[in-house]
Amino acid sequence: GERPATAGDSSLLNSSASTCPSKPATQPSKPGVRQTNQLQYIHRVLTKIVWKHKYCWPFHIPVNPDKLNIPDYFKIVKNPMDLGTVRQRLEKKQYTCAKEALADIDLVFNNCRLYNRPDSDVHNMGNTVEEVFKSKLKGMPAVEEEILPASVIRQRKAQQAAEEKRRRQEVQQQRVREQQVATQAAAAAVAPAAVPGVATALLAGQPAAAMMSAGVAGIGAGATSAAQ
Repeated sequence: GERPATAGDSSLLNSSASTCPSKPATQPSKPGVRQTNQLQYIHRVLTKIVWKHKYCWPFHIPVNPDKLNIPDYFKIVKNPMDLGTVRQRLEKKQYTCAKEALADIDLVFNNCRLYNRPDSDVHNMGNTVEEVFKSKLKGMPAVEEEILPASVIRQRKAQQAAEEKRRRQEVQQQRVREQQVATQAAAAAVAPAAVPGVATALLAGQPAAAMMSAGVAGIGAGATSAAQ
């Protein structure tokens, strides 16, 4: 007879998993590879608890319509999924975020309800395993945080150290420039007003001999002008 087309709820996707980013915050060593604390938690629950449940075995591998003698399976289930595939994707770090993994797990149990009648053993087994997973999902970290590979962490630390060194050098150079300006200003403030050209030479950073020559030349020029 015709099977019910009820897909069940999507409460797994309504968990505390955060929204997937449009692109990973950090570019991993290989495209599409990313690890987060929530993905780690899902993998641990799936492999340590759910996978070993006595009713989970029908969902370990993809459905084989020929072996199970259900030729209409792919006519009803358009997007097949199994927990073995989810486990493999988790282990290969192929999910961007937890919601992607939960969507696949949701699909496993929704497909189970979609194809199998409510009074069938497989239908009830799927519901039981799903409830076990839901109960364990309550302990998942509330905020999803990326877990960076050690190589990326080392690279970031090296970049931060280089940036800090550059900032320190800039601060030191600025202090030197400010000290030079202060020294020149102080020298100009105490220069003898009677010796023309000395203050100007000090501000220009000229040597003392040049300043005195400029001063003497200024005095001589003044005397000559007075004599005339």
